[in-house]
Amino acid sequence: MPLIRISATKENAAVVSDSFLHSLRKTFAAIHQVAEDAYQVLLTTPQAVLLPRTMPMKTCFIVEITLLPGRSHTVKRETYEGLCALCVDAGIPRNDVSVVFLETGTDNWFSARIDS
Repeated sequence: MPLIRISATKENAAVVSDSFLHSLRKTFAAIHQVAEDAYQVLLTTPQAVLLPRTMPMKTCFIVEITLLPGRSHTVKRETYEGLCALCVDAGIPRNDVSVVFLETGTDNWFSARIDS
């Protein structure tokens, strides 16, 4: 059960509507071949986002995906591309989207859906 955490500026968080989340779930379900309800999505909008002056983006849309190890680079790339397409459709520039995959083994993951 992957956990998807989206951190966004207030402006970008406004596009995270129910339809966006539905599309996000469908995209992940298709790429990872699991049920649409197998994902937990958490949206956080920090009070202030401090970006170094060297960063080219004016806003941010950071997605952290915590999941069990084993996905190939190709699957992760497809996930990134699918997420970017959703963001662009919602009005977020592709260059403002960052995706980080955090893989953790079952010994560090506790859920009613995962038996260790």
